[in-house]
Amino acid sequence: MTLTQNLAEDFKAPFLQELARYGHLAHELRHASTSPLALARRAGVPERHITGAMQAIHFPIITDAQPSEDGLYIGTYDGQLVYGADDPFDPEFQERIGGFVTFRAQVPAELPPPLPVATLEPAPEMRTIMDALYLMGVANIKPGELTQANFHKILLQTGRITPEDLARAYAKFAGVMYIDPTRNPPSPDVRTLLSTHLITTYRIIPYSRAGNTLTVLQADPTDTFSLVAVEDEAQGLDIRVAVASEPEIERLLLTLYRRAAQDEELIREAASRPELHDPKDQDADPNGPVAKRIRTALEEAVSNQASDIHFQPEREGMMIRERVHGNLIPRSTVPALYSAQLINQLKMMCGMTIESRLPQDKRLNLQMQIGSVSQLVRLRVSSLPSHHGDSVVMRLLPDVDTLPTLDGTGFSPQPRAGPTGHRGCQRHDPGHRPYRQRQDHPDAHHPARTQ
Repeated sequence: MTLTQNLAEDFKAPFLQELARYGHLAHELRHASTSPLALARRAGVPERHITGAMQAIHFPIITDAQPSEDGLYIGTYDGQLVYGADDPFDPEFQERIGGFVTFRAQVPAELPPPLPVATLEPAPEMRTIMDALYLMGVANIKPGELTQANFHKILLQTGRITPEDLARAYAKFAGVMYIDPTRNPPSPDVRTLLSTHLITTYRIIPYSRAGNTLTVLQADPTDTFSLVAVEDEAQGLDIRVAVASEPEIERLLLTLYRRAAQDEELIREAASRPELHDPKDQDADPNGPVAKRIRTALEEAVSNQASDIHFQPEREGMMIRERVHGNLIPRSTVPALYSAQLINQLKMMCGMTIESRLPQDKRLNLQMQIGSVSQLVRLRVSSLPSHHGDSVVMRLLPDVDTLPTLDGTGFSPQPRAGPTGHRGCQRHDPGHRPYRQRQDHPDAHHPARTQ
């Protein structure tokens, strides 16, 4: 086996796919310039899962590792003494030794669980999707409801079933596999096998390829018209259908295709207009590429259940990042030519002055269409000066109904009650404001505190 520096790149996508089998959000660990292994550790992925994923993809792992200089190790692989590192995807180590770096396992591996096995034959008693939901035992469906046309839509609208329940029912009804793309993300190698127009028009996502068979994700596998369009375009490939929930399909369309197309449009425009005299003076076109990119960033953040969106100007361009479960995840970079225009449009949306170097705070409510659901998004927006221009942080505020009560915080009864006579305790201070009302304290959701 010839160990070359470029070989490490070939292992990144399989490594993330194996991490997804443990249940980790592998799609959040992709970044063009950062090691996926470093992001996995930063996200709290257990070391035994990292070792198991590296072992499952047959990444070269050294034994008898001994410390060397500058954080490297020397150990045995395939009967040879080679360099190893805790993070072999780190390009710094590869450049330092001028070649491939093996992996030094810190703990024994925990192998990933097996992938789910598809049930290929539908049960004969299933005549409609309602029969599938009934057999699954969800929503306490009555026999009289089985004959009502499109009643599964009512079940979904009223909250009796979830989108995941409906997707699993479609998979059971059609006799195909159900896939959760959050746990098992699509392979990046098949992303361009179908045209973007077909993918966005018919809501079908290329998922994986094995030989001559292309697996695609669809929310409704009974929509044969869409499959005919896919087969016509992908001639020479056998098409296999798997089911994902509609919100997951919309999230993939947003993150993999719409955001990428908008970033490419901005890059093309920046290349064709290299000498804008003052980008701050550009008109705020609500249908322009910058405005579209802002809307997509907001939709993506809501779909990913992010707590904050960061718009941070850097030397190379405007970094757009989300804070998800405490981790700041890079999403994309807008060309530097449009940094000032993007910040100014954000300020105008919130009613701020576009004057630079002036700290500002505002609140903003936006009615947004997230997938097929209209949703009111509440934001607290902070503008702060930074080295390359003003930065903006948008905190997504949860609905009041979703805020936890004091009993729902997970504390045991004694800490909730507090010591007798403590003035900060609601139980012993009749004038104390309830926990739910204290969420509007000036510092409770201040975006600047999260940077």
